[in-house]
Amino acid sequence: HQYQRDARGMWVRCTQDSDSTAAAASEKYCSTCNVWRPPRSHHCSTCGVCMEHWDHHCGVVGNCIAKNNHRFFAGFLLAAQAGCILLCAGAAWKLQQRGVFRWIGPENFLILFLAVVYGYHSVLLLFGTFHCLAILLDITTKELVSDKHLWHNPPCRPGSRSPARLLQAWRTLCCGPIRFRQHQHVWQAVPASEQP
Repeated sequence: HQYQRDARGMWVRCTQDSDSTAAAASEKYCSTCNVWRPPRSHHCSTCGVCMEHWDHHCGVVGNCIAKNNHRFFAGFLLAAQAGCILLCAGAAWKLQQRGVFRWIGPENFLILFLAVVYGYHSVLLLFGTFHCLAILLDITTKELVSDKHLWHNPPCRPGSRSPARLLQAWRTLCCGPIRFRQHQHVWQAVPASEQP
């Protein structure tokens, strides 16, 4: 291993990948977690932990989207998008069935409002499609936003994003084991003497 400091003063350890033809990978040291982070890992300041294959911290879901839950996040977004598209289509069908220009009663205004809301959310939830494409191409949101060298090594080309490595990434990300948190909150019944 070779140890050095990068431009920001963080310790970096260069390691040789198991594939002898691959370039040396660099691991950064996280002084908060006291661990060597593998490549493509990141420390989330909101959660306070290092995550492997970190994509982003989602404030809506309330946790980090990383290696162990990226497939579930993308599936959640796709299901929500499909639901909004179906509800928008149902509202449009109902308006068409009632006659679009016959605005009798408040129910038509409510159906029109719901059609607009569901249509807006259908477009907004295109992030689900983006995340499915990101999983297929083995690209994280952080890499897409901040990695200047990403397009010098595009997917399905020889190098770190070769088809064999993409298949390995898909197998790991999509078919990997489901890991539950080590410290699950255990609900305990309150004794009858302490109940209000």
